[in-house]
Amino acid sequence: MNKEIINVIWVDDDIDSLFSSTSNSPSVKHTLKEFDKRNIKVHRAHNFEEYRRILSQSSEIIDAVITDINFSSSGISSNIEAHDSSGFEDLKYDTSKYSTFGREILYYIYSGRLDLKGNTKFIPENRIFEKDKPIGDLLDEMVREVKHLQTPGYRVRKKYEKELKAASAINENKCFLFKELVKIENGDYINNYSFPFNGARKVVERLLNKCQSKGIIPKEIKSLNGKSKFLSGKHDEFSINDGVSIMPKALTTSLWYYLQITQDGSHSESTELEINVEEYTTKTGDWLLYNAVIQIALSLCVWYDSFI
Repeated sequence: MNKEIINVIWVDDDIDSLFSSTSNSPSVKHTLKEFDKRNIKVHRAHNFEEYRRILSQSSEIIDAVITDINFSSSGISSNIEAHDSSGFEDLKYDTSKYSTFGREILYYIYSGRLDLKGNTKFIPENRIFEKDKPIGDLLDEMVREVKHLQTPGYRVRKKYEKELKAASAINENKCFLFKELVKIENGDYINNYSFPFNGARKVVERLLNKCQSKGIIPKEIKSLNGKSKFLSGKHDEFSINDGVSIMPKALTTSLWYYLQITQDGSHSESTELEINVEEYTTKTGDWLLYNAVIQIALSLCVWYDSFI
């Protein structure tokens, strides 16, 4: 079985003497072994411009960055001033651009100029290491953090932070959606063709019931479809007051689709089934259809939290 590789950019103007497969230095050979036994692949960069080029070309596979703190953003290694950390500042900024929507690239300082760390902000102490000391401690910490970031639970919390915060307005909804998002992120439904459409239906049932208890939807409307029709302005008996906007049309349309899929998918044996969702998903394993339902649920939770 192939071990999972951790991809790292190492930025240092002296990188060739620190990490080179052709070096005869015992310390370099030891460093190579330290990376090899942890299955870490190094992408070498001598300066900020080389770092930026590697990151732009391979950002989707880069997990972390090891960097000196004393280097220039100009890319000219020979003219580095004693207190120049402009390259490190630009490196942090560039790294942050790729750390969005659940994707985070960590950076670790490995430098002989730790006196410069006071010139910059937001450097976690557990990511600062002195260059004259063995690099093994840095690599152990990096592997630990990278593997934590790769867990489905962490990625879901990072990726859907806003949506899960909104869903927590109804705690049962947050618990169900988080659990399902982790399963989807982990690929659990790729080989498991049993999708909890009934649980998904209850997410919106709880949400619409809350709307009703707060007087947003008339208490006389009992069915989910009736509540959906009211929000879309299509109910036979009740209408929304002129000039009042409750739910945007894009969401009322999504809500109608959501209810058709989840109500049909909640039953396997019924003469009233119109679209045979369970039969279709059981045969095809179309987890993307279920994922679409979960994504709509998140949008509805965000709407509810904002509207309330």
